[in-house]
Amino acid sequence: MDKDEAFRRISQSIEYLKDNGKARNHEEVAQLTGVSRPNVTAALNGNPRYVTLGFLGRFADAYSDYINKEWLLTGEGEMVKVDARKFRPRVPLSVSAGYTEISVGAALEGECEQEPVNPDFPSYDFTITVSGDSMIPELHDNDIIACRWMNDVNEVKEGSIYVLDTNVGAVVKEIKVGRTKVHCHSLNPLYKDFSVAKADVLRIAKVVGLSRVL
Repeated sequence: MDKDEAFRRISQSIEYLKDNGKARNHEEVAQLTGVSRPNVTAALNGNPRYVTLGFLGRFADAYSDYINKEWLLTGEGEMVKVDARKFRPRVPLSVSAGYTEISVGAALEGECEQEPVNPDFPSYDFTITVSGDSMIPELHDNDIIACRWMNDVNEVKEGSIYVLDTNVGAVVKEIKVGRTKVHCHSLNPLYKDFSVAKADVLRIAKVVGLSRVL
């Protein structure tokens, strides 16, 4: 095996997975692959001792929904699996004024319906239904929103709308990230703002697309 080429492929894979919110950090990769964190870091930094067929195989199996294993091992074919390009999960929850009963992440681990990717939207990771009127006029009850996971909390911009996934469920709001808390703002003045401890936030997804039944 040409380890330089193997490292190039693993690097491309990581970049794709990060861009699509599927691999946030080395710790997450270690948990999914069953490889120790130091060994994962060494492999992803290009240390030839750790860029092995065994590691590539474990990595490919961990991300088999997205990365073509044959390409990762040999360079043959395309990097991204065809199914990963064509479908995205529809989360069976609704978000708006109050928290959902479970988090988006927990729902995604279950059996979500897979729907064809909407080509009119920018790249996104899942869709979910809006419930209630707390985000009027931007979001209405029963709107379908397309969301993309954020890799870095510092990328959050004021004035944009996000799905905040927390230990007690998910909610959709404008948010402002502080040192210890995330401030949540509803566009409808009938709803009060509130804050969530950063320690309780699991992930943040930006709303990038909207579908509305007229």
